[in-house]
Amino acid sequence: MSDGTAQVSLLPVKKVAERVGFSVPTIYRRIRSGEFPAPISIGVNSRWPSDRIDAWIAEQIERSATGKAAA
Repeated sequence: MSDGTAQVSLLPVKKVAERVGFSVPTIYRRIRSGEFPAPISIGVNSRWPSDRIDAWIAEQIERSATGKAAA
């Protein structure tokens, strides 16, 4: 049953890399510098909520459209 809201999934780093077009090392480098959302820990695994990645992508698009430099 759908209530009209988007379903959030938890993405492994390889899926995140495919989605944003970065290599895995670049993702971790950007996390350390504060330029990319950090994952959540589930046991020994790290996963990114898809809504956080979607929000990050939207922010990058907005920054590009307004000419603001990335943080």
